[in-house]
Amino acid sequence: MDDASNVVRWGSKENSYASVSISKRDILFILAASDVMRSKERKMQADLSYYSHTVECNFLIERLERCYADHPFGKFFGYCDKKANDVALCCHEERVLKRKNNPRYSSRPEENHCLPESSYTATLNKLKEEGVLIIRPEDCERRRFRRSDMS
Repeated sequence: MDDASNVVRWGSKENSYASVSISKRDILFILAASDVMRSKERKMQADLSYYSHTVECNFLIERLERCYADHPFGKFFGYCDKKANDVALCCHEERVLKRKNNPRYSSRPEENHCLPESSYTATLNKLKEEGVLIIRPEDCERRRFRRSDMS
């Protein structure tokens, strides 16, 4: 037997029911899979479609998807957690803003597709200061869907 494997036995020493050889790689895979299953049980991720979010949140969503693409195994071990938390915070700020600006019985106002800078998260402020996040005014003013397009 090589050094990279362990033997797992069920039962007492006198009468072992079964023995299985498990490598360290198998153990890591099992731990990663169980962690993924536990995280899926705890939370459900919001819809990350580009058309249902502001320009700033779409930028963060693209960063998260790029991280997942660049680190296909690292995402299981928390490599992209910071970016995922940034996306969750940005989506939360969007929901708060929509809830605040959309009273139940009033007519629906025009949607602004940009977050106000007062609602920026710490990550969005940092990215804007570094010049990574560049928002043009026409991105915020254009409507994504016109009534004529929907019919």
